[in-house]
Amino acid sequence: MKTNLKSYLNKSLTTFILLYTTITFSQPFTYKIHKNNRVVSLLMSNTQFNQWTGNDEFADRVKSQLLIKDVLKNVNDDFDFITLILNTDQTPTGITYAGKLSSISNAIEGIGVRTFDNTSAYGSNGRLKSIIQLTRKNSILFGPFLHELMHNWASYGLDTVGPRRGFSDDPNDFSSFFGHWGFTGGNTPGQLGGFTQSSLISNGSNSYTVDVFGDFANGGNSVPYTQLELYLMGMIPVEEVEAFDLFQDITSYSRGTKQGTYDFKANTRITYTPDALINKLGKRNPTHLNAQKEFKILTVVITTTPLTDSEWTKFDNDIESFTRKGDDGNPSLYNFWEATRGIGSLNPILTEKSTILNVNDITLTTNNFKVYPIPANQYLTLQNIGRKTLANKLIICNAIGKKIAKLPLEKTTSQTIDVSKYTSGIYYLLFQKGTTILETQKIIIN
Repeated sequence: MKTNLKSYLNKSLTTFILLYTTITFSQPFTYKIHKNNRVVSLLMSNTQFNQWTGNDEFADRVKSQLLIKDVLKNVNDDFDFITLILNTDQTPTGITYAGKLSSISNAIEGIGVRTFDNTSAYGSNGRLKSIIQLTRKNSILFGPFLHELMHNWASYGLDTVGPRRGFSDDPNDFSSFFGHWGFTGGNTPGQLGGFTQSSLISNGSNSYTVDVFGDFANGGNSVPYTQLELYLMGMIPVEEVEAFDLFQDITSYSRGTKQGTYDFKANTRITYTPDALINKLGKRNPTHLNAQKEFKILTVVITTTPLTDSEWTKFDNDIESFTRKGDDGNPSLYNFWEATRGIGSLNPILTEKSTILNVNDITLTTNNFKVYPIPANQYLTLQNIGRKTLANKLIICNAIGKKIAKLPLEKTTSQTIDVSKYTSGIYYLLFQKGTTILETQKIIIN
């Protein structure tokens, strides 16, 4: 077990122009992809950012749909998760959480969630599972990244109970704890809360003592996933989930008489064995044998100023560490691979198909072709202005380097192409011979 961080975490010029070109879609955001293809930045104006955070527009379904649609216009629709992380040291005023997950689709049976597909509303064609917002820049390494990812699968099927105001001896202060484990045991403290089952002591008269635990979280990325959480994720068979207790009808909750413990009273104690879990939730389908184990994840940093080199490096290093298929080298923290016992993994790489080139590497040149009109509405004319050209194909890329078309160049003085099917915005024309770029031009399509 890695060192627990609970005490800390529970407190709760051409090139420049090309890098920061505005994409005029449903929302006028500016995008840039880091050279390692693991992180994308989304540049908002101060007004946009204040609206996004002050009104918590991530929680506004319409506003979040517009933003995610905009993102997916610029990368491939091959991501299971899209994570938005605010480039802030502290959670902004107007947002009341460190992290939040919004479910977009679910095709899994037997985890307490109905099957549904709302992907089209977000610009995805059946691939996107969830979107996440993390409200501080250190949330990748320290959490609640593992916690929010877990919400893709749990906790929705068990009738958990938790406190509304912390310690209390008023039964009315305890209620349904949808989404978190509350007073539920596990082989370790869970990412979504819960106590260590082996620490449970029955004092008689419905009175119990357990080691200190969090009812909704247990220290960010400093704890791994429990057996129950791994089962719901499809990482292990149900037979590997050791029996655990879930308590309801809580009547009191206090700091224990013994240091490092909590005392509580509960009128209902339910013991879940593997068979009891299946009786409650149904059989998981797909089973752990053919459940998805590797997930594509896109990380988008929302910022009001272009990221500095040091900021880029930090975000890129943090994502590399969190998604590494191996030990992250930090004895106090778990990455996703470690938290899933080396069974699950996250792939953060934007594929070559998504980003055929890095816009860092584009240098505008005009040698052999005159391109007009700019801006173009329906047709674009490529006119050979008299110089000899060896270019034999044209690549059209959007503002962050995604290839959207490849066309042959005719051996004529003028060629017209239809651009009416492309969304309004900035694009780059790459005149190539083979894989060699001979000329590049920037255009605008209305």
